Amino acid sequence: MNGAQRIEAHLNATDVHFPMLAVKSGRIDGSMILQDGRTTIDGSVNAHGLQMSGMTLASLKANAKLVNGSGQIQAVLAGRRGAAFEFNALADVSPDRIEVTGKGSVEHQPLVLNQAAVLTRAGDGWQLAPTSITFSSGRAVVAGRSGSLPEVHVQLQSMPLEVLDLGWPDLDLSGIASGRLDYAWKGNRNGRVDLKIRGLSRSGLVLASKPIDVGVAAIITGDKAAMRAVAVSGGETIGRAQVRFAPIGGGDLVTELLNAPLLAQLRYAGPTDTLWRLSGIEIFDLTGPISIGADIGGKLVDPTIRGSVHTTNGRVESAVTGTLVEQLQVDGQFIGSRLVFKRLAGTTKGNGSVEGTGTVDFSGGMAALNLSFNASHALLLDRDDIAARVTGPIQVRSDGQGGTISGKLHLDNGRFTLGQASAAAAVPQLQVRHIGLDQDEVIEIAALHPWRLDFDVSGGEVKVRGLGIDSIWSTNLHVTGTADAPRMTGQANLVRGEYDFAGRTFRLDRGIIRFRGEYPPDPILDIRAQANVQGLDATVVVGAAGCSRISASQAFRRFLRMSFSPASCSALRLPTCPPPRLCSSHPRSPPFSPAAVDWTRSTACGRPWAWTGSGSFPPTSQPGRRLPSRRVSS
Repeated sequence: MNGAQRIEAHLNATDVHFPMLAVKSGRIDGSMILQDGRTTIDGSVNAHGLQMSGMTLASLKANAKLVNGSGQIQAVLAGRRGAAFEFNALADVSPDRIEVTGKGSVEHQPLVLNQAAVLTRAGDGWQLAPTSITFSSGRAVVAGRSGSLPEVHVQLQSMPLEVLDLGWPDLDLSGIASGRLDYAWKGNRNGRVDLKIRGLSRSGLVLASKPIDVGVAAIITGDKAAMRAVAVSGGETIGRAQVRFAPIGGGDLVTELLNAPLLAQLRYAGPTDTLWRLSGIEIFDLTGPISIGADIGGKLVDPTIRGSVHTTNGRVESAVTGTLVEQLQVDGQFIGSRLVFKRLAGTTKGNGSVEGTGTVDFSGGMAALNLSFNASHALLLDRDDIAARVTGPIQVRSDGQGGTISGKLHLDNGRFTLGQASAAAAVPQLQVRHIGLDQDEVIEIAALHPWRLDFDVSGGEVKVRGLGIDSIWSTNLHVTGTADAPRMTGQANLVRGEYDFAGRTFRLDRGIIRFRGEYPPDPILDIRAQANVQGLDATVVVGAAGCSRISASQAFRRFLRMSFSPASCSALRLPTCPPPRLCSSHPRSPPFSPAAVDWTRSTACGRPWAWTGSGSFPPTSQPGRRLPSRRVSS
């Protein structure tokens, strides 16, 4: 083509994985024309479900047209990196200058470049001219330089901390920051931070910490760094901290700080929940006053700590399990990188108690738990559908992200409601249907770190109610699954009880409930009940699939035949009334067979009576009352 060479590329990608990049689906179309002294590039990218460098892009659409390195690039992207974001950008590109304009949002809050961001080539890097950015109700002016002599200069005015999730996923901090940050590397490090944060808090899926105000002043010069911080709540100072790092190496700043020798002091006297909820552990909550004094040496990745933790009249509560431990007393000592609890004790409703010891290890930058408790008649599970008061040892193990709760417990007493297990849930799970989105563009929402269960529970008297049953049982169960979705295997054996069926009360004389490890619990019932009322004998057998069967005497069948006439059936307004097999005076009704009457009832998930087949009858004859139907076979 006039002495030029043309190269074209048309690529489709489906489930492609590279070391630093993964693509669910996408397409690249492009062409390159090579002429003497002129190179033209024209191309477009349309991709979905990209994973790269810890960032998830639901969609990326871009097109570019460049001649000898100058031209325009337009891009529209949406995704998640700790927070959901979208941005629409237009860049005017030349070999030594890039000018970018655009706007978007982070977690549905507007993010706008108030002026074009101008980058110019500077030595072996690029220099960013001061650029004003607005996010939600805050404003920032950012400038800096890349390359061998990096610089960062940021001025903040009422900037929401949620924007930090883009750089540090799962940080989940909220609050408003104002102040200044300056950092430069010119042969050695020099930097300074002066920040005031109003309403600092952390919000998880279940809990949010009480907002506090924090002031931070930090400086770094050469191979030394220092910081001071003050925390204020309700106009009172509740915490102070100061730290010094020296010497600092010449590598990556964050890595060097984590591994540099340090001297630090921490003093805190205030609400426990303010600190606890900042930790991100959401399976249970700690509240009440706490006092902490700690002197820290070593390194952040392997600290050496001296000090103590003390609290009285604390409280542990879990919205997931219904656990409530009150009058909590904690005495702990910092030894090396561990916090050693000499005493952990509290009470539960009904004169129950929990006592224990254990450690929290802060080495490696995580809080690893190793706690052991002894429960005595403690009410540790108290949900709407299930409750348990137990005695025995309990262990809590965690590496800082989820963990395991285990033990071998004697069940003193408890309760279980048949047909209501699905009503209890730790966090409501909304069934969301995405409209107008390709499946590859859907971003999954983060979930709680799992806390797994591993319990053996036996003995006790468990009250089982629901679906007409009111009874007492003994148990032998193994509990696994997670704290918000427990799974039970084993069985419960009948001690005594009654079963209400068709207006009659039957005495339970045999019963086994088998749990198969499903969630929500949907056990198999193997129950037999008998009744003898005014000479009318009947036996109810409740078996697999939640079905009930009655074997009735001749007298009981005569009672049914005499009780229901066409008039009473009509008055009850049953959908299939009059039932030809039960209303003996109806002209189409055959006489009763001498065979036993057989009623089949569906009790799965607590739904109303549901029947199949022909014929139905009401259990009472109250005029005007709409009642469920029964099946009768003869």
